[in-house]
Amino acid sequence: MVTVVRIATTILAVLAAHDPQRAADWLKNPNNTNAFYPSLGHALAGTISKEWARQDLPAALAWAQSLPDQQRAGAYSGVLGSLASTNPEQASTLALTLDPGPARQHIVGEIASFWARNSPTDALAWAQTLSEQEETSATRSALRIWSQNTPSETASYLDSLDQEIDSHLPTVAPTWARKEPAKAADWVASQPEGEGRNDALAKTLWIWTTQNPAAATTWVQEQTNDSVRDHAIAGLATAALDFDPPTALDWSIKITGPKLKNSLIQRSLLIWYRKDPEAAQQWASENNTPIK
Repeated sequence: MVTVVRIATTILAVLAAHDPQRAADWLKNPNNTNAFYPSLGHALAGTISKEWARQDLPAALAWAQSLPDQQRAGAYSGVLGSLASTNPEQASTLALTLDPGPARQHIVGEIASFWARNSPTDALAWAQTLSEQEETSATRSALRIWSQNTPSETASYLDSLDQEIDSHLPTVAPTWARKEPAKAADWVASQPEGEGRNDALAKTLWIWTTQNPAAATTWVQEQTNDSVRDHAIAGLATAALDFDPPTALDWSIKITGPKLKNSLIQRSLLIWYRKDPEAAQQWASENNTPIK
């Protein structure tokens, strides 16, 4: 399917570059049934609108607005995504002229991503002006791009806000962990307990474990906060699940919180049972833990 999409978009891009209206007419032809599948329709519409926008932005935008749902988001992405790479302010203004809905929510996220490459604080300030759902999409996109470039600056920005940042931690911390796992882990551990912090801890330690398991283990063993240690252990256990279920179980039984502990034990046992049912069943019997 990926190869088919690539070939189709390449051919369509050449056609759209020479005659975008002809390419658009082809896409809307009812006989092209595959073009109305969401993923393919999205890709094809985006290819046409991207080429059309380079020649006539208003015409490309008007065409995008006329498309059915399964193609509209892709067309908006092509038009405003191209514009956002050079002029995110203008793209953001045009995006808000579109009807609210999934397509607009998708494109504001793309605009925020482009904007954050050069001016992340401006992108985040714009996100704050949007509706709740759009704000969530745009903020997450901007933070993801910013944290890929300068994660410590992103973390400092979040710390400076006079508002709850728990929901943003899983976006920033894992990206930071790929560059500086110890700093990312320390930052997440310093945050108030919440679902976002717990998720970010597990993801951060999973990434760290795949890079340097000894250092990640040492960090976990040094934690005195039960909640921090538990969710960090969850990251270590998850990292071991697929290739070493017994080690995942060794970590899981060290967790103090019963709900998280039992969940990871059962998950580890089930994965082990699929690979080696006899060994998994023996461990379960020895530890009085039925496999559910």
